[in-house]
Amino acid sequence: MNNFFDRIDPTEFTDTDYGIMNFIVDNFKTVSTISLHELAKQLYTSEATIVRFCQKAGFSGFNELKFTIKTQQFKLVQPTNFRDQIELKTTELKQFLHNISTDNMQQIVDLLSSKKSLYLHGRSLSSIPVRYLHTVLNSLDRRCILVEDLHLISSISQTINSNAILLIISAGASYDVYEPIFKAAQRNHATTVLLSCNQHSRLTTLADFTLFSDDKFITYHGTDVNSRIHLLTLVQLLIESVSKRLV
Repeated sequence: MNNFFDRIDPTEFTDTDYGIMNFIVDNFKTVSTISLHELAKQLYTSEATIVRFCQKAGFSGFNELKFTIKTQQFKLVQPTNFRDQIELKTTELKQFLHNISTDNMQQIVDLLSSKKSLYLHGRSLSSIPVRYLHTVLNSLDRRCILVEDLHLISSISQTINSNAILLIISAGASYDVYEPIFKAAQRNHATTVLLSCNQHSRLTTLADFTLFSDDKFITYHGTDVNSRIHLLTLVQLLIESVSKRLV
């Protein structure tokens, strides 16, 4: 934890700023649990001074600094009991939500709220979020077609028209599997959307719009057991935003 502030440029730090930083570094556990008011009392300074320090250090304010400290602590110390595991997962979820691209989210919501033909595809465990999206959109009278069969969605991509949207949910986003589908849709000037956990997939260069979760790739005896919790969270956020448009 001593290198927590290594990325910070301290050239504009005052003596007070250095005092705050040294106190935080020496008291990470305490700082991660107390309020801004309590910290100001311990440092014999004002809350505004601490907030200005946080902003100089690259944070939006004290709450973001405290949240980052908690995240760093959990990375260093693996949870050993159920309550700690829950708190770790909650912290990871908050961090994930904080990092979601709101611009990408808004663009995809616009597409899902439109009257364009909409095709949804996902297979294996990724069929869970795509089925959920399909069910709720249809319940909102936003008609869409669910295609889980890979060969069928490949065939549709060959004849899809320019007034259609193809949304694919795939945790791994295998380039070899989906490259022909995205390129075929691209040739037909259809709009393509990719929801995935794999930000490094080359499919990102082919999809018109992308949105990523940070679910970990976990296997057990060679079987994919990734829960896709954050991918499902993305779908839920899309649904809630679209419902406000359609209802």
